[in-house]
Amino acid sequence: MEKDVTLEELRILASQTGLKISDAELERLLPALRRSRAQAAQLRELISEGAEPAPVFAASRRAGG
Repeated sequence: MEKDVTLEELRILASQTGLKISDAELERLLPALRRSRAQAAQLRELISEGAEPAPVFAASRRAGG
């Protein structure tokens, strides 16, 4: 399991991308970021590497129709 992102790490990431975000705003974003990362990790667990993608039906146009 991945470790939680800290406020300091989020501050560094914001700074590296040129975003000017206050600490108060970063503190409000942190729980949502952690929740999103946890959800992404859960999805990765559900997807097996050997799974085939779902088949896709693509109707073709008939000539003259």
